[in-house]
Amino acid sequence: MKPIQKMLEPLWWVATSPVTFVGLCLLWCLDLGLGSVVAYQADPQFSARMDAYPFKVWLNTVAPKSLPGSLWVYILVWLTWLMVGSLFLCTINWLLNRRRWQKGLGEVFVHLGFLMIFLGFVVGSVAGTRTQGIVLNRGETRSVDRSALTLLLHQLEQKRDWSGKVLDTVSDLELLSEGHSMARSSVRLNHPLIWKSAVIYPRGAIVTIRKVLLSFEGRPVGPLGEGEEISLPSGMSFRVDRLVQSGERSGYISGPAVLIRVTKSEGKGLQRAWLTGTPGNARAQLFGTEVSLLGEEKTIQGIYDLHTDPGVQFVLPGVFILGVGTLWSLVGYLGVSRRTGADVARI
Repeated sequence: MKPIQKMLEPLWWVATSPVTFVGLCLLWCLDLGLGSVVAYQADPQFSARMDAYPFKVWLNTVAPKSLPGSLWVYILVWLTWLMVGSLFLCTINWLLNRRRWQKGLGEVFVHLGFLMIFLGFVVGSVAGTRTQGIVLNRGETRSVDRSALTLLLHQLEQKRDWSGKVLDTVSDLELLSEGHSMARSSVRLNHPLIWKSAVIYPRGAIVTIRKVLLSFEGRPVGPLGEGEEISLPSGMSFRVDRLVQSGERSGYISGPAVLIRVTKSEGKGLQRAWLTGTPGNARAQLFGTEVSLLGEEKTIQGIYDLHTDPGVQFVLPGVFILGVGTLWSLVGYLGVSRRTGADVARI
């Protein structure tokens, strides 16, 4: 057994050496940094598209189609497993050889915290789900696909700076399950709503046109929403065929814009026109009568992503244990440093 033991000792030393773990961490950071920059340059929406799937699904279905561009992600996965393996073996080595249990227990807490966070990531990537782009108006309730969960938006407010730039979107959001309230919270950037394995992330807000007010035959018409139609005293009917929101396009038309349709009595004639808020495009002639866009009725809508990540139940305790271990190690280090300094002073 001695020759085998002599062969395994160097391997065990390498596997449990802090230098090995630090080296793997540096390689991990280098791969993540370079890979992220290259991926962003190729596709600025890379992270959003990737996050639309549980990681295991993305890795098995989407990543193979984008090789070699996604090779850095595979390397990152292997480096992560190696880091976790090194950390686990370091913990085992500490338990086997450490003598100062009380002083060095902080190291075990730090290791255990990291391992629980990684376990949470693995569980979430395998068993998690993603529902992207849930759009809600104030007071609106919407069911989440493939679940019994429902989101209710009570209030929505945008925080702006002195120049009017949006800094953050604050939502009073409630999560319900089968009609019963499970959680309610003020949701904003980096402050999602968490209930068990469900995590609701805010993605900001959009301002949309709900209805438009128009003028036809010299009198106001509306406000009308998309698909709404009214009859005029002259026997004509007036309809809003389509609303194009800001940032959208319909053929050569860029939003915001409205497509209106006027039909003569008994359907004997039909004319359409696009109206926008830009000068020169807010008016049109239909059947010899000027039609103009008088105003728009807008609403603000919140956008949310709902992730079900069973791994959250491991991540949150892991973060707590990691914090305790860090403080424990820091206190132990400061105590050793103070005692060493006192010994030097006595000499």
